[in-house]
Amino acid sequence: MKKLQKRKKAARISDSEALLAKNAMTFCTTHDDLLARYAKTQEASAALQAFYAAPWIGRARRFLDWHTPLVREGMVIQEQRRHKPNQLIRAIGNCGSGVGSRIGGHMRVGGKWHRRLAQRHGVSLIVNEHRTSMTCPFCGSRIMHPKKKGGRLNLGTSACINGSCPSVKISMNTFGRDSLAATCIALRGFGQLVGHPTL
Repeated sequence: MKKLQKRKKAARISDSEALLAKNAMTFCTTHDDLLARYAKTQEASAALQAFYAAPWIGRARRFLDWHTPLVREGMVIQEQRRHKPNQLIRAIGNCGSGVGSRIGGHMRVGGKWHRRLAQRHGVSLIVNEHRTSMTCPFCGSRIMHPKKKGGRLNLGTSACINGSCPSVKISMNTFGRDSLAATCIALRGFGQLVGHPTL
């Protein structure tokens, strides 16, 4: 990614991409405006086509096509090695297909590839993840999102406000959204194993 950004900067490709975004055809209001936007996009498209059709781009894509499956399988194998043989049971949510391989620079662990590799290297449970990010794992009640200073909801944080919840009684009732969902999915997987549905 750094190499791509450096070459983009040297060839002023980012300027051409910004020009295309600024002159998108969907924002046209008149016929003359359409012709003007089309002329500007034609100027930038030649440079973009030459850049993205370069041989080194093809080599980079072929390397990723070869390297990505190895990295993914290595992640699943490392998870397996952290536990004793035949003691790791993965509970995997059944929703979503993991479209897009990166979020904020990190590989997205989800989708069909993770399920397929997890089933190949160990025991896996497919768990219904409906409302797992909105349910308290201690009492099963609906969680709430606290508000920030500006009045907007903080969707990355979840808090249980049920007075009878054990987490509220010990003042540990705030959870991260992802860790909350992972805990609830693990509890549902345990319920499937023992035959007593939870949450």
